Amino acid sequence: MDIDRDLQTSEEYSEDQISQSIINDEDNDEENDESDEEEVDVVVKPPSNKEALEALEVIRRAVHHRGNNFNIQYEYEQYIFGILEENKKQTKITNFFQK
Repeated sequence: MDIDRDLQTSEEYSEDQISQSIINDEDNDEENDESDEEEVDVVVKPPSNKEALEALEVIRRAVHHRGNNFNIQYEYEQYIFGILEENKKQTKITNFFQK
């Protein structure tokens, strides 16, 4: 059937309208890019001493089964132990008996 052949189903845009639409789309893309960059600033919580020691144990097992340079592993473990020692905090006994 040819009844709908010449029926206009959408608006015809002028060149100015098309240009303005493209400019608006580019502006929106730039704003979205800027907002994406702002969202990247996620604060990562450092691992606890326990988590660090557990991860170190996994590395130790991996080197034991796959590696052959145990001196580097030992030096790295000593470095990590030093960092963890600095992060320790002595708890007061009064903290356990609060009212």
